[in-house]
Amino acid sequence: MKKYLIAVFLVISACSTPQETLVAPRVVQTEASFSETGEQDSGIIGVVEGKGFEITKRTAERYNDLVLQYKEELVGLSKESDHYYLSNEGMVLFLDLNQKNQQPK
Repeated sequence: MKKYLIAVFLVISACSTPQETLVAPRVVQTEASFSETGEQDSGIIGVVEGKGFEITKRTAERYNDLVLQYKEELVGLSKESDHYYLSNEGMVLFLDLNQKNQQPK
């Protein structure tokens, strides 16, 4: 009988104790990375009227990789000297592919 009462007490106390699931916060990178020489080597550098988003070489390579991975048509990427530009349409595709790539598989 004693064991029965102890078991009932444990069950009741376990049920009445609020259970909280701990969820790790999502890590969101909000800053561009920089090379050892202090030059920005990822992300959007700026917006250039008539050309679109000026992006780094590393970002252009990531865009190309995502386009190949998801078998999409390369849209809106251009290069002038050492500068890479992505049109508005290309940026929308890049963001869509990046989001698709981050989803659990």
